[in-house]
Amino acid sequence: MNKCKNITTLPDNICNLSSLCMLDLRSCKKLISLPREIGNLSDLKCLDLRACKKLETLPSSLGQLTKLEFLDISGCVDLGNIPKSLEKFENTAEGWDKDKME
Repeated sequence: MNKCKNITTLPDNICNLSSLCMLDLRSCKKLISLPREIGNLSDLKCLDLRACKKLETLPSSLGQLTKLEFLDISGCVDLGNIPKSLEKFENTAEGWDKDKME
């Protein structure tokens, strides 16, 4: 789904794809938010949000992704505070800003 220039949100039912391993949303420049229940993607290993310039928040349910190996939030210039539940990704995430931790 990378470079989907007009997508602002993902449908909530994407969270039902429990076998999904990779979600590439890089350069979706108008993406504002992710579904709250994205933590249901139990097999997700890679989440690329690089250059999602309008992304404002990360749902705390991302902390439930025990198999997540790659998270890139670099270039997410509108990203506000990062939920405490995501603290475990601090050393492996690209573009991590400690100052934005809740």
